[in-house]
Amino acid sequence: MSTNEKKLLKISWICFALLSVPVIVIAFYSHPSVDDYAYGRDVHLWIQNHGYDIFGILKCAALFAYNYYFKWAGSYADSFTGALMPENFGCYWISAVIIYSMLTGGLVSLFRSLAAGLAGKEYQWTGSICALFGIIAITQNWPSPV
Repeated sequence: MSTNEKKLLKISWICFALLSVPVIVIAFYSHPSVDDYAYGRDVHLWIQNHGYDIFGILKCAALFAYNYYFKWAGSYADSFTGALMPENFGCYWISAVIIYSMLTGGLVSLFRSLAAGLAGKEYQWTGSICALFGIIAITQNWPSPV
């Protein structure tokens, strides 16, 4: 990778970081809605009655996932992690940060792999740039930033 390519990649990461600030700031104003309350209800009640006992919390999440799996939709992992929603621990904003980080990491990894497979390993940086600008386009143009 030449010096100009390194500069371009560095500038892309800086632009991405700067444009990510509003997304992360908005995350602090995020709050649960609709089914989030139903998902986290049992764990929330456990915390209110027994405190932050990790084994009890995990047991409540597992029981919710079991009931949800057999009585409703059949999605086990989603219901288990949904029962452990961050609002129960007073940090709902972390959901948005985790999702944003997973989106970024996944797309950068995918595009780097595509670029390496199509043009050779020395062009992975082009995949990173494409992914970063794609993420910027997605996150800056959401119709509803909820």
